[in-house]
Amino acid sequence: MTSSQGVFYKNLPPYTGMAVPVTASPERLLEVAPIGSRVAISTAGEIDDEAWRNENVVKVGPDQYSAHPFGIVSFQQLLETAAPHSTKPYFLKQVEFSTFKR
Repeated sequence: MTSSQGVFYKNLPPYTGMAVPVTASPERLLEVAPIGSRVAISTAGEIDDEAWRNENVVKVGPDQYSAHPFGIVSFQQLLETAAPHSTKPYFLKQVEFSTFKR
């Protein structure tokens, strides 16, 4: 995973539509993101179908993401599934922390 690319944001509670940058490694950011957070990966490579430029998933558990049409996958499985569609690796582009209360 490339940490030099991508911008990571945490929404300000209560949700205001504004975001602040977060300084953390991609691995740590995925670990601390609450369930319900939106996670986006992207690639700068050439792709075989524009639908593969970005992939948005929702965190549903520790290292578990709901990814249509793949079902529930780990972050590594998500990267491996997307990899054949691009000439360059995918990277973590954005994490939007969920602010929903349980």
